[in-house]
Amino acid sequence: MSDWTEVLSQAQTTINKDLTPEFARVCQCITGHAPIGAYYRRFKINEPHGCTCRAALQSRQHILFRCRDRYSVHYPRFLGDVASFMKYNPTAFGFNQDPLGVG
Repeated sequence: MSDWTEVLSQAQTTINKDLTPEFARVCQCITGHAPIGAYYRRFKINEPHGCTCRAALQSRQHILFRCRDRYSVHYPRFLGDVASFMKYNPTAFGFNQDPLGVG
């Protein structure tokens, strides 16, 4: 098993059934493929790179450990904490859903 496979396997084991909807966002957080400023900057996407709290870059570390404006003060220390963070911060690391669905 690769390192990422092990991490994701551990994440899936850690997240109980009440947190299943948050699993995709946990994966996006771990891999860095989430609609946040650092992702937009890395892939040269024409979207704001800063955070609503006026930080210059909205990064994974900023969202999880520093931002006190937009997210709750539930700062994760372990993988299970990341899942709880997602539960209490439903907009973190998630894409906006199109009300008409995909395609």
